[in-house]
Amino acid sequence: MDFALTKEQDFLRTSARNYLGKRRPIATNIVAAEQNSPNWLGEQWHELCELGWLDPDLELLDQVILAEETAAELLPGLLFSTVALSWSTLTAAGKLAELTTGLTRPAFAWAESERGTGLRSGKPIATALAADGTVTGRKVLVPDAMWADSFLVLADGRGGPSIVRVAASNALVRALSTSDHTRPLGTVEFERAPSTPLLTGAEVGNVLSDTELRAFVIAAAESLGIASRALRIGVEHARDRTQFGRPIGSYQGVSHALVDSHAHLELARSLTYWAATAVRVGDPLARAACAAAKSSASTAALSACENAIQVCGGLGMTWEHPLHRLYKRARWLGSFLVGESDLLALIAAEIV
Repeated sequence: MDFALTKEQDFLRTSARNYLGKRRPIATNIVAAEQNSPNWLGEQWHELCELGWLDPDLELLDQVILAEETAAELLPGLLFSTVALSWSTLTAAGKLAELTTGLTRPAFAWAESERGTGLRSGKPIATALAADGTVTGRKVLVPDAMWADSFLVLADGRGGPSIVRVAASNALVRALSTSDHTRPLGTVEFERAPSTPLLTGAEVGNVLSDTELRAFVIAAAESLGIASRALRIGVEHARDRTQFGRPIGSYQGVSHALVDSHAHLELARSLTYWAATAVRVGDPLARAACAAAKSSASTAALSACENAIQVCGGLGMTWEHPLHRLYKRARWLGSFLVGESDLLALIAAEIV
């Protein structure tokens, strides 16, 4: 397939990179995430809305480009959880336009201790939706839970699975201890919490399927951004650091590792762009493509981070250096929703 980004998509990447480099560089983002300032979060959210990054007219491939660039700077906030997890629900419920105004910051709460983290898990949903519309239950591993003003909750009601909206003020949110402060996770508990209905019945199954595809692709895109940033750090260090009067990049042990990272990155990027296109056109292989993209990109990100840490030597192991933070994000993305073995099983089931 002869594929290339459009001029508009190239401009989107350039403008996103310029904005992030000037307003939200990685060093600033790390400090902001650790301080967890509400004022900073609100300011950033409104900026993203003004930039059009939450525009309902954006295609999935446009959002892939943004996910690549924001991950390279470890941008904290609700952009990932909104685009990857909440987007399909809000679209089906006719609520997507709310995002463009910046008036709502929803987080998607679906995972449970017994049910697992898979969006299409066949196990029962423990969170209950009562006849009076109140929700009781406990959700785990909710991305960006502490920064949300509402939750889109997967619950089980009389009519079967439903997705409802619960205000954060009606939930008990507990932050989990995580290694990556720029992508916090939380446990959310509901005790007869009032809710607003969004979806029910067969709509829920369709939305969960769509959400899984989007989440795989956006997670793959973030992995591309992590791999690209780690590779860039490794190449710059190999070019600037000298040993025995020569840049260390001139030694094969260093250069070959970086070339391997580049090769894995380009393969993963091709798979991710194919997956985004397959979802857009409704390709029968879309699910396999999305799983393959996530698997390949996760591997590329981990490999790029590990190689960059080796190339940078002791510098790459210091707390002040961003490499260990990129590596932690890569590890989380690899386990997000489902792990490697489940992805490979999914691919096999789809193509055999």
